[in-house]
Amino acid sequence: MEKALVKSQVKVKKSVERAPRKYRGHPATENGWSPVGVVGTVDGLTWVLYAHRDNPHGWRNMKLAAKGWAPNKANYWFGWSGEKMRIAVSKDIRLMRVNRPDLLEKLESTLQDILLR
Repeated sequence: MEKALVKSQVKVKKSVERAPRKYRGHPATENGWSPVGVVGTVDGLTWVLYAHRDNPHGWRNMKLAAKGWAPNKANYWFGWSGEKMRIAVSKDIRLMRVNRPDLLEKLESTLQDILLR
């Protein structure tokens, strides 16, 4: 019975903590995309907001991209309704809410300031 315990203890591997993978922000400047403004600096990164010129059914396609390399995620895609004054719930917005709440707060403020003009 002691041999079985020794074998099972040997199979246990120690988990090694690694630095999060980094991704590069990609500006959206082609095919109808244009920069709207700078959201601000969060976690040492400047975040730029882009909008698509098409506005189907009151919703506008938006992209938020880091200038440079960001841990875990550097590009966020979402929809914005200027009429309803809200961001569409999406996978990227959920991730931002959990991992970068400060960025989401700045994004909401910027959308209201810039896109209401």
